[in-house]
Amino acid sequence: MSRKSIVIDARIDLHGLTQDQAFLALKRFLQSNYLNQTRNLLVITGKGAINNPCVLKVEVPRWLQYTELKQYIASYATAPVSLGGAGAILVKLKK
Repeated sequence: MSRKSIVIDARIDLHGLTQDQAFLALKRFLQSNYLNQTRNLLVITGKGAINNPCVLKVEVPRWLQYTELKQYIASYATAPVSLGGAGAILVKLKK
């Protein structure tokens, strides 16, 4: 995913949600944007502490790769610093 001129079409902030709540919110967000043919998404997970990373920072990439969510995903990558860096993930949806 090229990071040079990314236009974010939609974003979701998962701060403060439990894993179950975050998964359901992310699933709805991806499905809705996929149906609306939205392509470039920003998923904000938070960074956590240096020695204790945010649970969602670890889990969201796993969900994108290993669950039913992967059917919507063309690619994903850590966001550039200007969009949240290690605390956010850029997701590009399939057409």
